[in-house]
Amino acid sequence: MKITSKEGDFRDTVSVHDGMFAFQSTGSGLDDSLAAWDALCSLEQALREARARRSIRHPAERFDHG
Repeated sequence: MKITSKEGDFRDTVSVHDGMFAFQSTGSGLDDSLAAWDALCSLEQALREARARRSIRHPAERFDHG
């Protein structure tokens, strides 16, 4: 996570590795917490979409509970 500020505008960049995939999102806000929240919300959506695409490609894995 990287947070930068410039004259009252905070920017936060969050990077996540999920298996062989890497995701990065940048958010902005009036303080560091809001910037982080904005970035994490965008990142959450990207992770959900990626998981959904992987489960569509491999539907049998969803039902294999060992």
